[in-house]
Amino acid sequence: MTSVDVVLPTWNRADEALRAARAVLASRGVRVDLVVVDDGSSDGTGARLAAEGLRVEALPQNRGAAAARNAGARLGTAGVLVFVDSDVLVGPDDLARLVAHLEADATLGAMVAVPGPPEDGGISAAEAHFLARIHHNYLRLPARIGHTNTTLVAVRRAAFEAVGGFNERTRGVEDDELGFDLVRAGWQVGLARDVVVRHAKSLTLPGLLRSDFERTVDRVLYMLRTRQARSAAQEGRFISTPARQALAALAAPAPALVWALHTDYLAWLARAYGPRLAARVALVLAVDMPVVHAGLWAGAAMWAAGRRYR
Repeated sequence: MTSVDVVLPTWNRADEALRAARAVLASRGVRVDLVVVDDGSSDGTGARLAAEGLRVEALPQNRGAAAARNAGARLGTAGVLVFVDSDVLVGPDDLARLVAHLEADATLGAMVAVPGPPEDGGISAAEAHFLARIHHNYLRLPARIGHTNTTLVAVRRAAFEAVGGFNERTRGVEDDELGFDLVRAGWQVGLARDVVVRHAKSLTLPGLLRSDFERTVDRVLYMLRTRQARSAAQEGRFISTPARQALAALAAPAPALVWALHTDYLAWLARAYGPRLAARVALVLAVDMPVVHAGLWAGAAMWAAGRRYR
């Protein structure tokens, strides 16, 4: 049975992290050594998790998810590292399936799980859009991709250490950048279509808009810094975002065009969850895309001013 070191970073999220940790510890088919990295929480998260019997590494201040994951990785010795976000609930066989993929192909440096769709059609439109958009895009990715996603990912320790782990200078795209570094170093990154994980996201519309703005700025800087514009054009997508959605962001002032460029996504949403939720998400898109549009220009302006990281 393969041993895996599981790193679960968290910040001011005790309840969610406890549920996520318990799901990890219920894994079958692998020996799990779990460490929860408390990234400078101010609400007693670390102490509460430790009181529940979990192994906790407490950082003295909030340094971001990349630094927390790197700190957790340094504490283990297993040949496979697993990174899971603290609002994710893995299934009992998910880790074993990821490990099996790695063991079956020596060229793989990492295996990425598919972020799951919304499981409750009654959640807010903002939450539904956040989860459904990512899931819908991942369903259309090829078997080999150029990024990782820390919703749930298994990485060979040798590959992880060879590229220096996560880039601690950036927030929001550090998981994408790890995959880029792995591929650039000669490893492959695979998408495990047989591993779909539940992402228990709690998000309001203002939270979605703030997240999408900041993430867009980070992605623009990341694309320019790593010179991925040409490859993105050739592949018809950037990371998991299809070209049509990128065009929708550029066309943000025109809601009708935004909806036209999201036809496949909205049609899939209507089939899966009904036309009412699809209509509500369409309204969220009309608000969200101008914010993403502003993030594109803000990122470009920062790059022109010499900034490489937000």
